[in-house]
Amino acid sequence: MRIILSPSKTKKISTYREEQVKIPQYNSKAQKIAKKIARMSVNDISKKFKLPIDKSKELKNFYKNYDGEEYGHSLKSYDGLAFKNFQSIEKDSIFEEMKERLVILSALYGVLSPTEGIKDYRLDMVNSIFDDKSLYQFWKKEISDYFKNDDFVINLASKEYSKMLDSSKLLTIEFYEEKDGVLKQISANSKKIRGAMAYHIVKNKIISIEEIRKIKIDGYKYHKKGSNDRNLIFIKK
Repeated sequence: MRIILSPSKTKKISTYREEQVKIPQYNSKAQKIAKKIARMSVNDISKKFKLPIDKSKELKNFYKNYDGEEYGHSLKSYDGLAFKNFQSIEKDSIFEEMKERLVILSALYGVLSPTEGIKDYRLDMVNSIFDDKSLYQFWKKEISDYFKNDDFVINLASKEYSKMLDSSKLLTIEFYEEKDGVLKQISANSKKIRGAMAYHIVKNKIISIEEIRKIKIDGYKYHKKGSNDRNLIFIKK
């Protein structure tokens, strides 16, 4: 039972001291994207990425020099709220199991294990890179092949990234907070708890839906009403 997380926009490229950085499994496709962006004009990059000209120039230069950019371990280099639980995980007894169970989705790399490498890239699934296909279409075969033997996947990714997978494969966990009788999803809190839930599931060797339903974490509890076989709702009151 593998777990998917979204990448974060913020990164601090770094490595685990005693772990070799692995080349991403679909590196050849990442190279294709990098070369495509490197050939774009600064104005095109500005439009497609919604960036000012100075940032567009920086991004173009990054992709032009892509091969020379530094790799860091994906799980240690993503620095968003969902990844705060994992910063010292190389000292943790569950690190080996985390390598097997956690998958980070990426617009540039497709899928990443925790010890595969990333560079300090900028790219989202919604960015239009190719004239004849979206990035969802670009990655469709690889994502399908990667998860073909999984009966289902625990989805702790955002909608932007979970759309990379066939929805029939997903067991989606959503987090809400109840304020004055109204359920709300608070973006920053959702990102943080997704990472905490992923860590909790691996640390406690949870492998069934029934075990997930029993989890109580950071004030969130399973809410039967609104949940179903493919969507588990957790609420914090």
